[in-house]
This record gives sequence, structure tokens and C-alpha cells, in this order.
Amino acid sequence: MRLLTTLLFLSLAFSTFAQDNIKDEAQIKFKVSDFKADGENGGMMAMAMNNATMDFAITKEKTMNLMSMMGGMISQGTVMDNDRGETTRLLSTMGNNVYSKQKTDRTGESRFKQEMNDLELVYDKKTKKKIAGYNCHKVTTKTKDGTMTFYVTEKIDLKGIPMMDSFQNLKGFPLEMTIQNKMFNMTMTAQSVSGKVNESAFSVPEGYKEITADEMNKMLSRFGGGLGF
Repeated sequence: MRLLTTLLFLSLAFSTFAQDNIKDEAQIKFKVSDFKADGENGGMMAMAMNNATMDFAITKEKTMNLMSMMGGMISQGTVMDNDRGETTRLLSTMGNNVYSKQKTDRTGESRFKQEMNDLELVYDKKTKKKIAGYNCHKVTTKTKDGTMTFYVTEKIDLKGIPMMDSFQNLKGFPLEMTIQNKMFNMTMTAQSVSGKVNESAFSVPEGYKEITADEMNKMLSRFGGGLGF
């Protein structure tokens, strides 16, 4: 589950195709590409992750991320309510749709925040690309495990939102992230960006059955292990 946990942390910390200035809330769809992993489960992980999508919505009160894999056959995500201190976890595996509610667990969040804010960032404003309608420039950094490359836009400012404080030292908002480390390589690129969040993004979809937090932990363990995460 380490891979999915890393992606969820990154998504928590980050359909308009014009360069509108965005502040205080956003809804973004990312797509995974060029995923590679070593080891006996590397091929299975690549099959699940390549072309996976990550739906991400954030306001000052709530954050949602939902990763959809294998053409939508499998999806996993969370909805965090900052005011209530509550997290809803969602899991859909080939028609078996469940969710659980629990008190938000911030274990590891402060360490991740410190690690991210300690990174030395190198800005290259001459290297540019347009992503989801936004002009972006390149930012690179080295981590203890490898490297990360961002393409950021200065047209999106979400730094006033508590969940974005893991990237306070990053000037701009990342619309593309390439991660290269000992465990895996991958790129995640924004496909669409909106400055308005639909409140339904934070609701449990119809047809989902509520289970306990312990039951969800067991299901996620079996699910992650089966795919090699």
C-alpha cells in the first residue's frame, strides 16, 4: 500500500480550459502514464496504474481524491472533512462498492510535510509546456529516494487551504508530476482544471454499502497485496 499512500499524500497536498486565475478551491482530473516498477509484481502494478485517473477536489473545508484503475474496474479514494475531523474511505472492486467513516488520522502527515518543505527546488522558467490550458514551467528536486519533476502554473493559488501546507515552499501549483525512485517511476498529468467544485464530489456515491473501519483496513490490505502495492 506504500505506493497508493504516497499518491494520496501528494494529491492531498495539490472543466475549464482557459487560463483563469484560481484561488481557494479547485477540481482537477489527473492521468497516470509511463508507470514502471521492478520486482515480481512490477508488471501487474504497471497494468493497474498506467492510464489510471485521479480525481481531486479541494476547498477550505473538504478534500476529495479518487483513483480509478483498470478502466474503472477498481477505484479507491478518500473524502476528508476538516471541520468534522472525519475521513470517509471509498473502495470499489469490480462491483463491490463499500465505504467507511473514521476520525481523520494525521499520522505521518507532519513528517511528510517536513520532508517536502525541506526539499531544495530548482526552477527552470525557460523549459515550458501547456497543460490543461495553463502555461507551466519546470521545477526539479532531489529526494532521499530519487527525483521529482514538476510543471507548475502560477495561475492557481491554493496555499491558503490547510491541506496544501505540505507544498508551502513550491512557487506555483503542479499540473504535472514525474516521480522517479527506487520503488517506481511514473508521471501524473492534469487533464482538466476547474475553479469551481461541485459539492457532490464530497458525497458517497449511490450503491455504496457502509462497513467498519477495521473491515475496510482488511479489504484494502487484500486489495493492495493482490496488485503488488
